[in-house]
Amino acid sequence: MKIYDFLENTYKAFLDTLFPLKCCSCGILTNRGEYICNNCRRMLPYIDIEKRCKFCGKEKEDCDCNSHTRRYNEIVATFKYSDSARNTIIRLKQGGRSGYAAFLAREMALVINETYRNIKFDYIMYVPTSRSEYRKRGYNQAKLIASKLSKLFRIPLCHYLKIKENRTPQHKATSRSERFINSRNKYISKGNLSNKTILLIDDVSTTGATLDDATRALLFAGADSVYCAVAAITSQKRKEK
Repeated sequence: MKIYDFLENTYKAFLDTLFPLKCCSCGILTNRGEYICNNCRRMLPYIDIEKRCKFCGKEKEDCDCNSHTRRYNEIVATFKYSDSARNTIIRLKQGGRSGYAAFLAREMALVINETYRNIKFDYIMYVPTSRSEYRKRGYNQAKLIASKLSKLFRIPLCHYLKIKENRTPQHKATSRSERFINSRNKYISKGNLSNKTILLIDDVSTTGATLDDATRALLFAGADSVYCAVAAITSQKRKEK
C-alpha cells in the first residue's frame, strides 16, 4: 500500500504541475491540492445545523416554510447560497468546472456525518436532470456530488430515480407555489427499494419542492425513509407573486 500511495501522490503532483488548481470561487491559483483559496474559505457561509429547520434546511431565523411537513424525513444543507458557496456552485453548473464537485462533496460529508451519524443508509441517490440540461452541461452536477459522497462513505450509488421529460425547468418557476406545482409528479423511480433507507443528494434547494417530489417517487418504489442533503440552500425569504 505504501508503494501505491507513493505512486498516487506522485501522479497527483504531476497533474498539479500540468493543471494547477484554481479557486472554485474566485478563480485564482491555489496551494497544491486545494480547491479554494484561504480568502474565499473564510467567506464560506456555513449553516449552523444546530439552528436549522429540519423541514426546509434553513436556519430558523430564515425559515419560511411554517413547519409544513415534507415527505422526506429531514434535510440538511452545508452552506447558504451566497458568497463563496454561490460562486462555486455557479462555476460548477455553468462554467464546466465539474471537478469542483469533489470540494462540495468533502464539505457536505462532514455535515452529513454529524447530522445523520446514527442512520444506516442503503443507497445514495441524486436528483436527476433533463436530457436538455445534461446536453448543455455534459454532466449532472448532483450526480457528480453524489458519486463523490458514495466513495467517501462507501455507500452504493443508485440510479433508479428518473425525470419525466418535457417539464418546465424548476428555476423558471418564480414563486413558492409555482415550484411545488411544477415539481408535482415530475420524478419516477425505476426499481424496487423495499425497506431501503435513502440519502438523496442535490446541489441547491430553494423550497424543497424538488426533493419532496423525488422522495414521493422513492417512497412509491418501496423506500422506508428518505433523508436529504444539499450543498446549499437559498436563505432569503421569497414573496409570492
